[in-house]
Amino acid sequence: MSINIKLPLLRVRKRTSSALSSNMSKVPRTTTTYEPLRKANKIEEETVGLPIPTDDDDDAHFESLYDVKERHAASAWENMRCQLRNACIESLVMDDQPCMECSSEAEMWCQRCGSRAFYCKECWFHCHSKRNIFHTPVWKDDSCWRPVEIGGIKINVLVPHPCESKEEIIIRCLDEDGIEHNVHFMTCKCEPLAISLVRAHLWPASPTNPRYAFCFNLLDWGEALLLECQVSIKGLCEALYYKCPYIVKKRRDVYKCLIDAFEEYRYMKEQLRHLTFLNAQFDEGNVCPACPKAEGNVIISMDALFGLPRKKSSGKSHSEPLSGNRFFCSQNEVDLYVAQNSQTIIEANDCSSFMAGNPMRSASRFHALDETGVLGCACRHEIPLMFLNLKHGERLVYPSFIIEKILHHYPSDVHVTMMYDVACTLQKFLMKKWEVYDSRLSLAIPVFHAYGHKTECQLKFAPIRTNNIGLSDGEVMERLWSFLRRFSRITKEMKPFHRIDVLSSALSYYSYKKRANLYINTMKRLKRAIDGKIKAEQSLSALCTSGNLIDSDIIRMVEESNTIQVQISSNLPRTFFPKLYHIN
Repeated sequence: MSINIKLPLLRVRKRTSSALSSNMSKVPRTTTTYEPLRKANKIEEETVGLPIPTDDDDDAHFESLYDVKERHAASAWENMRCQLRNACIESLVMDDQPCMECSSEAEMWCQRCGSRAFYCKECWFHCHSKRNIFHTPVWKDDSCWRPVEIGGIKINVLVPHPCESKEEIIIRCLDEDGIEHNVHFMTCKCEPLAISLVRAHLWPASPTNPRYAFCFNLLDWGEALLLECQVSIKGLCEALYYKCPYIVKKRRDVYKCLIDAFEEYRYMKEQLRHLTFLNAQFDEGNVCPACPKAEGNVIISMDALFGLPRKKSSGKSHSEPLSGNRFFCSQNEVDLYVAQNSQTIIEANDCSSFMAGNPMRSASRFHALDETGVLGCACRHEIPLMFLNLKHGERLVYPSFIIEKILHHYPSDVHVTMMYDVACTLQKFLMKKWEVYDSRLSLAIPVFHAYGHKTECQLKFAPIRTNNIGLSDGEVMERLWSFLRRFSRITKEMKPFHRIDVLSSALSYYSYKKRANLYINTMKRLKRAIDGKIKAEQSLSALCTSGNLIDSDIIRMVEESNTIQVQISSNLPRTFFPKLYHIN
């Protein structure tokens, strides 16, 4: 039974000094401020100057504090709009400004150096010849400022050494503002040109003999927008065209140059983050620091997401994924396993109508797709562990593959509890496939899916009735899918291995955020578990006292109740509940 409690809305009043004085006389003489008075003073400070209804006003309008603050903020913005616009226009008006270096008449304005950074021509070249070389100034032209492209940028990152092959070449560079620059770059035959460009924090568009490069800052912004906002490379290029000043001449289409270079740059950044090239024992974001590595129970949730398909018309890859098998299993290995175990068939399941695990329903639903979705698993701390691409529906052979890989990964003294939507059907599949069922494996059904199963399954696989999993709900994959499915718009048109690289980067980014907050989240869950345990012990103690019972009596009563529920559910005809539903 739910109880609805209606609280009165806050009525904001302007307090007078006499009212505050009368309240202050009632405050206890302690070092702690009286809480109701503190709140009243805060309300008064935040609502000073606002029209307040009085008791004599019959049409007085009652507002919450949030509504008052929002109305006050909207009114303040409305009063300032014209002034803000005029201030912006005045800052762009041509006026006589001296050079900030030599005090002569300014001819150039560098907005990236500062809002009032004016230079004469000689001082601008002197200040930007060796630093801030990609700053683009605006030029004083009659009564307005016009963007101008400054050539003659020179970069020399060569280590001094005797070499007769030194030469100066022109590299076209794209900065983070979307503006191209002609850079006179010093190079020699002692090292590849691409290596020399990276030393200058310029990423080459091609590995051999590049003539186009991108600033690191531009690629860093592209990576951040991809992982957090799911902006594609095409979208990034269009945004650069929009941001680029109209006066700058039309540049080449950088999309084709950027698409492969951006993937290589992201892979380089991933290597620097995880340092696995220095020590192979370092993890790549796919290992949970809180899960037991030996002598414990690992709780893992597994689920499939069909919101990440890939079309057959998207082409094929000509190289292996840069991310390797960091998160995604080898597709050749998965396909071979599916082909070898596709003959394992179990009896029809009357437990529920879930699509998962039903080969008949998933056989012909995805004829236009090359990959129909993703199946993966994550630990109870929401750290992504292992994933694979689905070529069909959610057949039981796919979760069977992941379970065998997980059991092979952990040592023999680690027990694995796998939570899956149709764990009851999966257990029958594994018992028929394996000659001996692995005792290290326990199966359970996530809490929100358990109620869709019949009574026997709920009593056997529900999380609350499964040992050694505590308060784990098994729904961590649903929270992961809510983040990962946002990449569907850009990954469905990608090549196979390009798609794997993008999804692996997304999983690594998700893992990074979860690991960063692991301590805080663990402490919150521990506090919630302790509070729940205390309340349960109090309720159990009260029940034992009122009924003159002991713990063994309660356990026996629960077991008898479970047996009766199973018997009743098994003996009822399949049409009982539909008929019961229509009874008046």
